[in-house]
Amino acid sequence: MFKKMVMNRKYYIFMGLLFAGVLTTGCVGSGSSGNFAKLHHDGQVTQMFESLEVNPEYQYFYSGIDTNPSAIVGISKNYNLNSRFWHPVDLTPEQLHKWIFGLAHRRIKNIRKYGSNIIGPKDESIGIWYSLEDWQQWARIEFREPDVVKIGSPINTQNGRSRRR
Repeated sequence: MFKKMVMNRKYYIFMGLLFAGVLTTGCVGSGSSGNFAKLHHDGQVTQMFESLEVNPEYQYFYSGIDTNPSAIVGISKNYNLNSRFWHPVDLTPEQLHKWIFGLAHRRIKNIRKYGSNIIGPKDESIGIWYSLEDWQQWARIEFREPDVVKIGSPINTQNGRSRRR
């Protein structure tokens, strides 16, 4: 009898976790529903940044300090970025080289690069994202008006702790 109660308890715990997981996936996975945008990993975006290509169709911004940015975004000139966490920069291939390759060699941990397309609520491409750390999964991107984008500060969750840059 005790064994049957333990098995029933495990079953209900499993079902509860499964239900919570499905519910969470439904909420988080919808990414670009409503007025929110989402990031979609794209190796071509990573390659574009690492080949030091500056696309004139984008306005560029960085988050963090100018000598060690947390992330770089390029926003289509059809949109305005309204955020206190992102600073405009007249990006050049030389600046990109300093940021991407200079900083990468200073980091001790294995370096992964994160290039992504920023996809708007109507599945339109509104820009690109690049970072050396996986900040992007925690960045909140929303539309305040049809042509005004707000991107929150990237958040790093290494070691289970959140920290904003």
